Amino acid sequence: MTFNTTSEMLTYALYQAEAKYGRTRKMVAKISGVGYNTIGSWVNEANKPEFHRLKSVISACGFHINYSMEAKV
Repeated sequence: MTFNTTSEMLTYALYQAEAKYGRTRKMVAKISGVGYNTIGSWVNEANKPEFHRLKSVISACGFHINYSMEAKV
């Protein structure tokens, strides 16, 4: 799946975490070690996450980030 923004990816992951695993945003915050309000600021695009912190949250949602880069020729 491809997302245009970090916010889109995070919103999708949080929704799926609750739908599939019953994990609320508060539970994801506790599991990942990232603050609840911090996650909210990423979803609302008030702040941009560092990759390692975003990866922790996505992992707590039950997903894996496949980070790749392709050359545009």
